[in-house]
Amino acid sequence: MFFDFRSLSEYAGVPDVRTNSSTAYLAPASSDYFKHDNWTDVWDIQTWDNSYGPGEGLSNDAGVLMVNSRSNVFIDTNEDEGAVSGTFLTLRTKRIRGFQTASEFQSVKNNYRFVSMRMLARTIGGAGAVTGMYTYRDESGELADIQESDVEILTRGPRDKIQYTNQPSYTDEGGDIPKATRNATTPDWSNWVVHRLDWTPDVVKWYVDGGEVASIKFQTPKDAVDLHFSAWSDGGTWSGNMSMNHEVNQQIQWIEILYNTTTENLVKENFWDRKRAETWKFSSRLPEINVHVEGRVL
Repeated sequence: MFFDFRSLSEYAGVPDVRTNSSTAYLAPASSDYFKHDNWTDVWDIQTWDNSYGPGEGLSNDAGVLMVNSRSNVFIDTNEDEGAVSGTFLTLRTKRIRGFQTASEFQSVKNNYRFVSMRMLARTIGGAGAVTGMYTYRDESGELADIQESDVEILTRGPRDKIQYTNQPSYTDEGGDIPKATRNATTPDWSNWVVHRLDWTPDVVKWYVDGGEVASIKFQTPKDAVDLHFSAWSDGGTWSGNMSMNHEVNQQIQWIEILYNTTTENLVKENFWDRKRAETWKFSSRLPEINVHVEGRVL
């Protein structure tokens, strides 16, 4: 699957931030692009929050109410000098009075088993947010049963460091699991780079601009998962606390998901290779891996 956000000027526009925590989740899709079957058949924009309910507190060690809103997922115009794309998709998170507004979309289906996730993206803005992409499975609600592989950009940290993890990376008692995570040196994540996560049966490997930056065999997921892209902050230990009225945007030119080894999909991969070559001026060519999805081919 290939989602190209580089030439969507007819859908471009930055929605106002929803400033009411009680209604932010009700915001409609930011444009017709996110209402089309080509999007909704594959992706679902999230509207959940991190509250256990009125008076019941927040999840984990969050210090701020976080609410996901459709208004934070939108197509924006690329105003870079010498830009090679006209537009890109933005995932926005912003600290406003009373709460943190955030964004996430995940796959409609949860039957991906071994996959390569790739995006041409950058993260810009202030400190105190987390952006990235990840796979996820949690059937029991128990920490030890989580199967998750992450690409996490922490904007409070150096711009040449990205956190890669096969979750869980900590125990119920609060102890760390060092074997589960790598804090890797990478190219500057505020520039346009290709992030890539390859999940195979025995190992998860991560790449930036075609170069391997991390590899973890420990806790490699075994069962089918769903796929996520997000920009968030909850004022907790991991994300840090974002200053009032500051925001962070994860901007994505394209997303590619490789998930099948059938002849049909190999033909599709070759088609997208040709399509990218026509418009994408990035010099690095990425090595391929064979992956498949459990269940019906999308």
